[in-house]
Amino acid sequence: MNEPLLSVQDLQVNLHDGRALVRGLDFELRAGETLALIGESGSGKSMTALALMGLLPEAARASGRLALAGEDLLGLDEAALCKLRGRRIALVPQEPLSALNPLQRVLQQVMLPLRLHGMSDGAEARARALLARVGLPESRWQAWPHELSGGQRQRVLIAQALACGPALLIADEPSSALDQDSQQQVLDLLAELGREQGLALLLISHDLGLVARRADRLLVMYGGRIVEQGPAAALLAAPAHPYTQALLAARPGLATRGQVLPAIPGSVPAAGQWPQGCPFAGRCAQVDQHCADELPPRRPLADGRSADCWRLDA
Repeated sequence: MNEPLLSVQDLQVNLHDGRALVRGLDFELRAGETLALIGESGSGKSMTALALMGLLPEAARASGRLALAGEDLLGLDEAALCKLRGRRIALVPQEPLSALNPLQRVLQQVMLPLRLHGMSDGAEARARALLARVGLPESRWQAWPHELSGGQRQRVLIAQALACGPALLIADEPSSALDQDSQQQVLDLLAELGREQGLALLLISHDLGLVARRADRLLVMYGGRIVEQGPAAALLAAPAHPYTQALLAARPGLATRGQVLPAIPGSVPAAGQWPQGCPFAGRCAQVDQHCADELPPRRPLADGRSADCWRLDA
């Protein structure tokens, strides 16, 4: 098997006051592979993406090891990170309207990363080809961002992220601001582009059902930790962690008209204020005292899966 393009080892993201936002993440991502990071808002997904991009807020610090093609990202200064962002690693942010410059037309915005990275020769032709590939009609290439629909703006951001040919593409909730049809179209487009260009694609989403069939592997995140992981098909066929089971049960597609969807009681704890034991203990229907008192270890399961849950021994 080829070496991983991205290797994350014991990633920690902590605030200056000591609160932990991300706790001990370990995963790898290979060229041509799609990995989906799943969890509710507040689970630590976006902080993971910002750590990978070197864009954490001033109050947060990352530690551990983040290696892109063997290069430790946490050891780079801001000048080196600026050369890397967009060129080798790119981000599709979750708010398409606020991510685009309202005072610049679409075509110019797709050309911008090429110019910033010294790739001005042929920049317009490259931008036009990308806009065509992501399915934005040519009649919209000279439009202002506010003149586009949400799905069109998201396509512009994808074209912009791909402009310089990055090896790793991170899509942070790429469909959250879209209607259901546009969500499917954008995720299908990302999956197609990943296959075509051999990208390592990290999909971040709160919707397990929406992204699962487009991913090779799934990481389910809660309380700043990975609570279950494995090949997508195997994990969906036999989810082991109560949190994964609850996410799957709450999928809208499983309900009939008029049926009340199952809901996970309670809410995600405030960032960095995790309980002493299992982070999901306060919302879990299977909880016992052991769960509340002690953090569970990772348990290997069949088919390359693993889960962090004391109830696996029950």
